[in-house]
Amino acid sequence: MKKIIIALVSVIAILLIAAGVILLSAGYTQNVTVTEKDLPAMEIVYEDFTGPYSKTGKVMDDLYQSLKKDGINPVQGIGLYFDNPENVPQDKLRSKVGSVIPAVSADQLSMLKKKYKTLTVPAGKYLYSSFPKKNVFSYMVGPMKVYPVIGRYITEKAITPKAEYSIEIYDEPNSMIVYAMKI
Repeated sequence: MKKIIIALVSVIAILLIAAGVILLSAGYTQNVTVTEKDLPAMEIVYEDFTGPYSKTGKVMDDLYQSLKKDGINPVQGIGLYFDNPENVPQDKLRSKVGSVIPAVSADQLSMLKKKYKTLTVPAGKYLYSSFPKKNVFSYMVGPMKVYPVIGRYITEKAITPKAEYSIEIYDEPNSMIVYAMKI
């Protein structure tokens, strides 16, 4: 019996250490700040998605591959997230996920608009925060760290956001995840 208890404690300790290493390597100790920042308009190509936000990556990756086949090389993924997962069941969460369209010719833009769903995310003043993308776990740790800070900022400053969605921009060249909400 004693050997079983020692084995269980050892397994639990290893799992806790592994979880700690993953969280630390994903940026869990990263300090998060929120600022108000003017952002330019962004043209995006997207797909609508309903379901757990954690499942949007495949939709985004598939759209990215399709754009690559069409000769477009987007370097920023984007998600527009409409619902608060604390208040809406996972299977009802609504989002638009895809890519920010890089500078393209008028002909390429016309082709994109014919083939894909496109949307212009308006320019304006946004609540803005960023989180480093250190590894795949940063996509999970980032929201856990950033959204509570944005929520406190909104409460402390008595801000009423004007956006119907929050934005996450996955900036691959800079290994950064940007969080923005129109105010």
